[in-house]
Amino acid sequence: MRFGEACELNLMRFTNCVSGVSRGEQDSEFLRRLALHRFRMDRYIDTHHFFTRQELDRLENLFDRVCSRHGENHPELFEAQKTFYQLKRDLIPHMLKSASAHSHGE
Repeated sequence: MRFGEACELNLMRFTNCVSGVSRGEQDSEFLRRLALHRFRMDRYIDTHHFFTRQELDRLENLFDRVCSRHGENHPELFEAQKTFYQLKRDLIPHMLKSASAHSHGE
C-alpha cells in the first residue's frame, strides 16, 4: 500500500468513526473506536517516525562518506546529496508537526 492510500484509508476510518455519533451509536462504542484509532496512530508514529529518523541519519552519514571519497570523480553524487538534504530538511519538521498535532488530539 502506498503512503497516500494509507492516509486516505485512515482518514476514511476516522471519518466513519466520527460519523457513528450522528447515526445514533452508543457513546461507549464511539469512544472504543476512537481509542482504537488513537492506538493505531500512536503505534504508527512511534514505529515509523523512529525508523525514518534513524534511516535519515544513516543515509546522511553514508552520503557524507561516499561524496567525500568519490565525489571528485562523480560530481552527480553532490546533486543527489543536496536533494537528500532538502528531503530531510522538509521531512523532519513535518514529522514533528504531525506527532505534536496527534499528541494534542488535533
